Amino acid sequence: MLADVASRGARRIVTFGAAGSHHVLATSLFASELGLSVLAFLTPEPGTPHTGAVLRAIAARAVELAPVPSALALPGALLTRLRRGDYVLHAGGAGLPATLAYVEAARELEQQVAAQVLPEPTEIVLPLGSGTTAAGLVAGLSMTRLSTRVTAVEVASAPFPRTRTLYLAAQAARALGSPTEGLSSRLELVRDELGPGYGAPSARGRVAATFAESAGLALDPTYTQKAFAYALRRTQLAASNEVVLYWHTLSSAPLDPLLAGAPEIASLPPELRALLSSERRAPFE
Repeated sequence: MLADVASRGARRIVTFGAAGSHHVLATSLFASELGLSVLAFLTPEPGTPHTGAVLRAIAARAVELAPVPSALALPGALLTRLRRGDYVLHAGGAGLPATLAYVEAARELEQQVAAQVLPEPTEIVLPLGSGTTAAGLVAGLSMTRLSTRVTAVEVASAPFPRTRTLYLAAQAARALGSPTEGLSSRLELVRDELGPGYGAPSARGRVAATFAESAGLALDPTYTQKAFAYALRRTQLAASNEVVLYWHTLSSAPLDPLLAGAPEIASLPPELRALLSSERRAPFE
């Protein structure tokens, strides 16, 4: 994504996310390596230890933060701050460059199956946020010999999630000269792990996190807890010849080093602290 930004001669990245956005944190970390500044609009998200830690890490970066009260306020806020030379990077990094990256991931999976690193998965279970990861895998799998399908676990009440994901998948397929027929048969959406809503921990997610921790796997309450909870349920119902692959989307890099010198929550500006209200929701990563 950042290579695409640089190739267009942009001076500043303008992006969006919830208060604990992994995407905003990653953008703020790596944009500086290209000499790019970042303006990030942040929307409310339920406060948890994880989202609070991510917000602190974002606040410690050289990034301009613009809190907004809701996703509905974003268009107006964007119009007042956008300037010539800006590159608008959508929430979660959604778009063709990121989708193409996950096409490559599907091809890598095919190579691992061929090398007998793992058996061919019947399905891949992952969280559905912006839809980019699922879209890239759907498009990529259609270009392989694998018959694997993708089960995307919804973690936000965003509009038209299936349509949006298949649109991204079709974009990627066309960009690579691949047919778009049959993409929809590769994708299934699951909604019953959403729980109280985006960013809010769920009961099954907490149980899944405890189980994962016993295997040395750390999960976050917004995305991976809910996807892993479904993966556990799915494996219990799987036939003997089915292979369920849980696709982990949370960075394995520890967050703690990014918190060295980061402000405590109590030291953040009031408008940033208010974003972590437990009563608010935001449909963005």
